[in-house]
Amino acid sequence: MEDVNILIVEDDILVSKGFQAVLKKEGYHVVTVESGEEALKEIKKDRFRLVLTDLMLGGIDGLKVLEKTKEISPSTLVVVITGYESMDTIIKALKEGAYDYLIKPCKDIDLKMTVKRGLEKWGLERELVKAERLMAVMQTAVTTNHEVNSPLQVMLMRAELLLVRKENLDSDSFNRVQTVLNETLKIRDVIKKLTKIAEQL
Repeated sequence: MEDVNILIVEDDILVSKGFQAVLKKEGYHVVTVESGEEALKEIKKDRFRLVLTDLMLGGIDGLKVLEKTKEISPSTLVVVITGYESMDTIIKALKEGAYDYLIKPCKDIDLKMTVKRGLEKWGLERELVKAERLMAVMQTAVTTNHEVNSPLQVMLMRAELLLVRKENLDSDSFNRVQTVLNETLKIRDVIKKLTKIAEQL
């Protein structure tokens, strides 16, 4: 899991070190910072799958970290951390796009399970994006086949007809028509292959 980047934004060193130790033990690559300002610098230069941020930070607070993370890296999941169970603040964070929340002090198992579920969600969303892209390719291939096949057939028929009546063509014209025919056949074969692949997806 060393390629899984997690950012911890926590100004309480003991809490930060504790979270880091638990997550590193699970095999995650963890980066820690102590302020919202540092967090935004890290997020801009690296791609994190998940950010754990304390809500109560000096300067740029956790809600701002959440907002900016979603602007900079929309696919990154954000878990907010608070030292007191203020439902108004938690609800606001969730409405603004936080994936989940943790109340300090939290048990190691709660931290591990929240992160695990978050990363599973991240993975599922990535797979969904891939599936949507494949569907778009499939639709494009099918549409292209319908829209291009008829004009190609007309071009092929005309080129073949000209070649059959080759007595009306000089050598250069014959060669040009033959080239057009060959290239048109290649295009038709490519479209057929794309359509076949799309139908198998």
